[in-house]
Amino acid sequence: MLFKIVFIVYFLFLNYVYLLKKNQSKFYNFQIMDTRNIKSLNDVKEKLRYKKEAYCLLLNKYKVNDILKNKYVKFWLLNIYKFPSVLVYNDYKNLTEDRDGENILKHMYRYFEKKKSEIFDKNSETVHVKLINSYEDFDISLNNNIVENSDEDIFRLVPLNNYFDKAVNDLFKTEENIYVGNTNNENKDKGFQSEHESPSGLNNIEINDDKKKNSIKRKRNIYEMDNIDEHNICGFNDENKYIDMENIYKKNKLEYAEELFNEIKKNNIKIKVVTLDFGYENMNTSEVLRHIFPSINEIIHKFEIIGHIAHLNFCNKLEDCKKIIAEVILDKNKSIKTVINKKDILNNVHRTFNIELLAGEKNYITELKENNIKIKVNYELMYWNSKLKKERDRIYNSVQNNSIILDVFGGVGIFSLLLSTKSCLCFSNDINTHAYDYMNINININKKKNILTYNLDGRKFIEKMIDLDIFSIKDSNILTMYIDEQNKKNISMEIINSKDHALTEKKLKENKNNNYRKKKQQIILENEKNNLTNYEQNATNYTLEEDTKNGQLNKNIQNEKCNVNNNGQIVINNSNSDNDIYSNTKKDSLCTNKKEDINKNTNNQENQLKIDINLSNYNDIHVLMNLPQLALDFLDIFKKIKKKKKNDKIRNIFIHCYYFSNPESFYEHAEKNIMSHFKKLPKEMKVIEIRKVAPNKLMYVVEFNLKELLEP
Repeated sequence: MLFKIVFIVYFLFLNYVYLLKKNQSKFYNFQIMDTRNIKSLNDVKEKLRYKKEAYCLLLNKYKVNDILKNKYVKFWLLNIYKFPSVLVYNDYKNLTEDRDGENILKHMYRYFEKKKSEIFDKNSETVHVKLINSYEDFDISLNNNIVENSDEDIFRLVPLNNYFDKAVNDLFKTEENIYVGNTNNENKDKGFQSEHESPSGLNNIEINDDKKKNSIKRKRNIYEMDNIDEHNICGFNDENKYIDMENIYKKNKLEYAEELFNEIKKNNIKIKVVTLDFGYENMNTSEVLRHIFPSINEIIHKFEIIGHIAHLNFCNKLEDCKKIIAEVILDKNKSIKTVINKKDILNNVHRTFNIELLAGEKNYITELKENNIKIKVNYELMYWNSKLKKERDRIYNSVQNNSIILDVFGGVGIFSLLLSTKSCLCFSNDINTHAYDYMNINININKKKNILTYNLDGRKFIEKMIDLDIFSIKDSNILTMYIDEQNKKNISMEIINSKDHALTEKKLKENKNNNYRKKKQQIILENEKNNLTNYEQNATNYTLEEDTKNGQLNKNIQNEKCNVNNNGQIVINNSNSDNDIYSNTKKDSLCTNKKEDINKNTNNQENQLKIDINLSNYNDIHVLMNLPQLALDFLDIFKKIKKKKKNDKIRNIFIHCYYFSNPESFYEHAEKNIMSHFKKLPKEMKVIEIRKVAPNKLMYVVEFNLKELLEP
């Protein structure tokens, strides 16, 4: 029995080893670290240091641009994150060896000579015939040290990548031994020089794109983004990128090798083996984290970016490592100033959560930009989700111009701000006072004048809209309502009573500028008149002072103010405060009473400002209900439309109601809730999956025309 158990264990072990060997290309060959020994960011940097040997082109610095500009030669150049494409020879001369440079050049020459004969026999393409002629007079110099008897400062090193090593093996290696192996030493397992392990800009180069011929910059994307604000720590699909590079290599290696050899010959370039230093500075966030953790599956895959804030959701496995991860993210992304962790789920009315500060500043007030809309948000006090950008774009594209928008759970007002650009009349509401305040701030920042804001419970907001009678179609189609001081600032009557809001706003701005210029001209003219009048008065006062000195006036009136009336007579204004206390007191009391009356009237006007909106400029109504936890429960309130307005014609009322459900019964879940409220289903109902929240919990939106449920 024991023998059988040992045999089975041994057999399973052999199978396991076989599977490892079979699938080794799919495994990440990064260094596995003991995370218990990593206590700080300095520990991470220290452990990620390593050296690697690489082939480099040694050439005159004035010839470097010829190499960098050649779109075919670019394929062979080393492209490591934040590692220079060109090195100063003096900095690496002690790390440089002459090993095999001459042999590689000789074998390249012999290969193309052999290829020349084959092509000549087959009468092949013109491009290769030209190559024959260019190689006939080529003579390999036996002296590979071109630095001797020259100024070392004028030489540069251009590192080559692993595909050059591979080409040496595939194309140029003959019976003579070339020492290629040392450039791929044991440190290769630690390295990320090969392009399939380094998601660098080289892989993004379109080799046949002439527009990039003269570009020496390489694009470097730190993250692959699901949307504009959600970052994927794990980066690009490295395996797919490796396949793409492999295909390019297989299809074009001969052509690119010929081009490289042409440059080597033309510019008298030599090949050296140089020991290069790599480390933390040459890795992006994805690579650093994959070095730290033993398995890619344990790394947190995505984090959300809100302005300068990085928002992460850590699983229990990474509880001990979350501080290190946060420090890496903070250090690698200069735009990020704060890294936080969500400690619990959104389970309150305001959809906020307890924040755990992991790294950086304790500053949760941030600004961001979405579709040219500026958003200011206090992430600690209100709800914001950058992952919903695609959904906001979809809603924007589905809503027609001149619609009426009711955003029941508006947050900071992003839906209304976006749709206001389509000449929509927007009513935006949120129960969270902080969100309401920032909603108004964002309206002011973006200079919108067609959004009315409310700080009400969702039900009360819908009831208010029903009382305003915006759902019905009437002959007059004039909406009369009263607005508060805040909404006085938010809207412009000229804009909301026009068909094209942008055009009206432009005309208002032009009129304002014209009025400003006219007023400025009037002020200039008045100043000129005042200057002339002051000159005449000064002359009169001067004459009066001379007469006073001659004794024509009493000493008691020497300090009194004198003016000249329309008849040219001198008028003395004896109204000093010391001389007439009663008169001044009476005037002060009258002024005070007038001010109080004005303030009272102003306050009354501010609290009750009546406005008329011409609803004939607007078409359908879209009701946005983005509160997935409870939104379906609010649908019953719309039945009041039918009760209050039995005989009225109703506009098209398109409901966009968000909810959570499991993927097995998401459609039935929406049907069940609609049926429970209205006792029937709409003729057309669309359910769209928005995003995955948890393994068995997804976010959906159900869309239908409420008019179909309200009409008999």
